Amino acid sequence: MEHKMYSTKSLKRSYRWACCLVLLLGLWTTNSFGSTATIGAGTSTTNGSSADPIERYYNYEHFQILYTAAELNTAGMSAGASISAIGFSVSESAASLSSFTISMGLTGQTTFGTYVTALTVVKPAFTYTPVVQTAGNFDMITLTTPFTWDGSSSIVVNTCTGSNPFTSPYGGLRYTTATGTVIYNRVDGGSNCAATSLGSTTGNRPNIRFDYVAGTPCTGTPTPGSICYKCFLLQSGCSFFDCYWIHYRCFRNFIPMGRIR
Repeated sequence: MEHKMYSTKSLKRSYRWACCLVLLLGLWTTNSFGSTATIGAGTSTTNGSSADPIERYYNYEHFQILYTAAELNTAGMSAGASISAIGFSVSESAASLSSFTISMGLTGQTTFGTYVTALTVVKPAFTYTPVVQTAGNFDMITLTTPFTWDGSSSIVVNTCTGSNPFTSPYGGLRYTTATGTVIYNRVDGGSNCAATSLGSTTGNRPNIRFDYVAGTPCTGTPTPGSICYKCFLLQSGCSFFDCYWIHYRCFRNFIPMGRIR
C-alpha cells in the first residue's frame, strides 16, 4: 500500500487557508445578522399608574424619549450604526393604537431642555397592536427608513398616536428611572403630533431595544495594508458584502492562492 506523506509546507498552507475561512465566517455572522443594543433593565411597569407612549388614556398622545450617547456606547453601539428596528418591553396591551408614527432625531442634550424639532420619520402612521412580552423581551417594530447614529449625539425617539378612545386596560410598559429624559403631551380634543411644546415630564423612561447593523459601507479604493487589516478586525465599519473583495486581496497577501491544492 502506498502512503502519501504530507509536507510541513502543505500543512501550513492548509492551516492558513482554514484560518482565513474562520475569519470570513466570523465577519459574516457579525455584520450580516446585525446587532442589538438594550437600554434599561427596570422591571417596574406603567400599567395604570404612569404616562407612556403605548397607552390609550387620552385620545391623542405625543412623546419624546431621550437616550444618551454614553448609554448607547455602553450598550455596544458605535458611530455609523444603522438602526433598523426599535422595541419596547410591553407589559400591558391597549389592543391597538391608530396612526402610530415614529420619528427619530439627534441632539446634544443629555436631558430635555427643549423639544427636539430636527426629526426624521422612520415609521409612517400605521395601526400598532402592542404584544405583551415577558421582562427582558421587546415587541420589535421594523422601521421603514433605517436611522443612522453619529456616535456622539443623544438619540430622541418621537412617537405620536390618535385618535384612540379610552379603553381599559389602557396599556403599559417596563421602565427604568432616568430624570429629564421623557416629555409628552396628552389631549382629547385633536391631534397634537405637530405640537412642539410638550409640557409634561416623567422620569419613567421606557426600556428600549435597538436592532442595528454596525458601521457604514466601505468607500474609495482600499489597498492591502492598514485598511485591509482594519476590515479583518471589524474596525472600519465595513459590511461583509461591501468588503468581500478587500478580504480576497488580504488573503492573497497571506496565501499564494494559485498554489493551494
